[in-house]
Amino acid sequence: MAILKGRLKYLPELSLVIASIAYNIIRIMNDLGSFKAPSWFLEMDIPSGSLLLLILLIILKSDARK
Repeated sequence: MAILKGRLKYLPELSLVIASIAYNIIRIMNDLGSFKAPSWFLEMDIPSGSLLLLILLIILKSDARK
């Protein structure tokens, strides 16, 4: 249980990175013509939002350690 507890503390950061990577893969697949992504999906800026949230999480976690 201790191993699982240690890994769960990085879950927010990991989920943001996975969402950003998945968004980029979908955009690449759309550009290659593999499938057509909806226009509302293409207008979102997921990587920038994920980066902002990731930076905020890191700042909040560093403040909590002090």
